[in-house]
Amino acid sequence: MRPRRVGGEPEREMAHHTPSIFISYRRADAAANVGRLFDWLTRYYGEDRVHFEQVFVDTDGIDPGQDFEQVLNRRLAAADVVLVVIGPHWLDARNERGRRLDQPEDYVRREVAAALAQGKRVIPVLVGGASMPSRDALPEPLKPLATLNAIAIDDALHSFRQDFDRLVDAILQRRRGRLEVERDRLRLFLRALRLSSLLVPATALLLVLALWVGLLEGLGIDRHVSGWIQGLGDRLFPHRPGPGVTLVALDAATLARLAPQPGEQAALAAWFRDLARWRRDAAALVDRLSAAGARALVFDLYFEQQSAADAELAAAIGRARERGTRVVLGARRLDPEGRPLMAPLLREAADWGSVCIHHLGGSSVMVALAALDPAQRDREIQRGRLPALALRAVSADPAPRFAIAAREIVLEDGSDRPVPQFSLVRRIRYLTPQGEPGACRIPPDGADAAMLLLHRLPPGYWQDPVRRLGQRQVLKGGGERLRGQVVMIGALDGARDRARLAAGRPHGLELHASAVADLLQGHALKRPTLGSDLLLMLLLGAAGAALGYLAAAWPPLRRRLTLAGALLGYLALAVILVPLGWLLPVLYHLGAFLAAYFAIRWLWHRTLAGGPGLPER
Repeated sequence: MRPRRVGGEPEREMAHHTPSIFISYRRADAAANVGRLFDWLTRYYGEDRVHFEQVFVDTDGIDPGQDFEQVLNRRLAAADVVLVVIGPHWLDARNERGRRLDQPEDYVRREVAAALAQGKRVIPVLVGGASMPSRDALPEPLKPLATLNAIAIDDALHSFRQDFDRLVDAILQRRRGRLEVERDRLRLFLRALRLSSLLVPATALLLVLALWVGLLEGLGIDRHVSGWIQGLGDRLFPHRPGPGVTLVALDAATLARLAPQPGEQAALAAWFRDLARWRRDAAALVDRLSAAGARALVFDLYFEQQSAADAELAAAIGRARERGTRVVLGARRLDPEGRPLMAPLLREAADWGSVCIHHLGGSSVMVALAALDPAQRDREIQRGRLPALALRAVSADPAPRFAIAAREIVLEDGSDRPVPQFSLVRRIRYLTPQGEPGACRIPPDGADAAMLLLHRLPPGYWQDPVRRLGQRQVLKGGGERLRGQVVMIGALDGARDRARLAAGRPHGLELHASAVADLLQGHALKRPTLGSDLLLMLLLGAAGAALGYLAAAWPPLRRRLTLAGALLGYLALAVILVPLGWLLPVLYHLGAFLAAYFAIRWLWHRTLAGGPGLPER
């Protein structure tokens, strides 16, 4: 074995603030451990960059012509601290003459014996799982080594940092409490953070841009995850709207009359006769329900074709208005002049609202309450137009205003009900082609709209006889309990209605009824505004960064369990918030948390990796 020095010339004076160190080890026993230890000692340590400029370890770098024994003796004599690195085979290493520690010319024996004899401060360092040798196992010159307190250094990265801290404390003969250790650890990390100062703002900027442009929503990922969260919340904590809404289901014969029958002239004429018969039935329903004192009658049906009975229905609507009952008819498309596509007499006689339903993804469904005026896009309170059926059901205001940050609907109709709420603002995107039968186009494609997210109600909620009447039941005088109610009229036969929703059809009487009930109660399942989302992402990013820092020194299993627990805890909170009226953009929040967590973990890993990862100064 050839001794040499690394890290300064032998004659160089020791730095005044750090002791000089001599590392004694057996090459075949712990060369890798010593290389790592030497690298850490000579590169950096802590905020003050404690630099052990005089660290000696044998290598192949002694200049030609130098006497390696003289260099070895001189550096050992000059050392303040001798680290005796003991690996698994340090005690029992052998050659052809037996155990090497028993041989007087063995360099390890000579180094340790000389250090002990000269009264040096000797620190045994146990690596590779080695244990301290007993006094009886050592040759006579080395027996005092057995009574010295040793420091074990684990090879695992998460514990090496702590063990190295203890070793440096021993070398510097300083005592640090838990708070001082954490302070130094934080200083070291902050230094690494400054050296990588662009990472955190770059990560934050990318997350903000993703939220701003709705990247995950555009890909459909956030919609499905949020829909899953909402569905779970609605199942665990069922939503039950309050009273105020009653459904009237049309019978099968009426629904058959409403289905267009293209074909021969005779079939078309028969369909128009059936259509006129239905509108006379609708007039009878309006008379009966308004006489019973209903607050509003809302038809989840569109009246695009003219018929011979339109004047009769319009007259019934007029009589209902005189009794204090508003009548709202459905529309699904606009004519070239921007008016609802509807029989002219009926358009003049009644209020109207859009019947269109919009899907968010998964189990989440939305109603577009109104399109927002693009000229007022930057204002806090924006005027709405093209109102939905549900919004017209609760208010006669044809152009309501929307307070964007407060998520409130400002209605100027003098009602004393709770202030209606909406959920979010979203740009309308239709998947069905413009000319496809049944295609909804209110609000128009590309418009910004105030949306109302609908809860998934318990099975059979709207099939309960307390909330539902049949068409014939009403015409026979069964509407006595309808005073003050909003009556929704349309196709409702349970499974059929749900099947139409699953098929992407634009109608759903139960869904409109749920929207009306929520508007009447001032309840909405809200999504945070952009500003609130940015604040929540900032807080979650800070939480992720804190966890990444605190968990840096933990064992891997504990770190992974803690991370999994934090993620599951957030998801549980997101589910619990659903019945409280909030639907969080889960993926954006988790993205901020995980990005900060792994960014801090990466920075801390760089710190733990030792000096080569940091530039010299």
